[in-house]
Amino acid sequence: MLNIFRDIKRNWVDVQRKENTMSVNLLVIYEIAEKASKVKTKKAFREFEKWVKNLIHTYQDAAIERVARIHLFNLKQQFST
Repeated sequence: MLNIFRDIKRNWVDVQRKENTMSVNLLVIYEIAEKASKVKTKKAFREFEKWVKNLIHTYQDAAIERVARIHLFNLKQQFST
């Protein structure tokens, strides 16, 4: 009986860790979108590009990377003149 409660507790802790990771990733995704919306110059774009590349390397999360690359792609088209 004690082993069952121990397993339940371990599973609960694992679920909590995953939920915390997901909420942090969601905040990072919103931050990427916010910073991308503030980019108005080519210099700001270059700074944003460096920041995003560092972010992708730091978090190594597929969702963050995908959102970041979408914003980078859109901004590259805007500032590629």
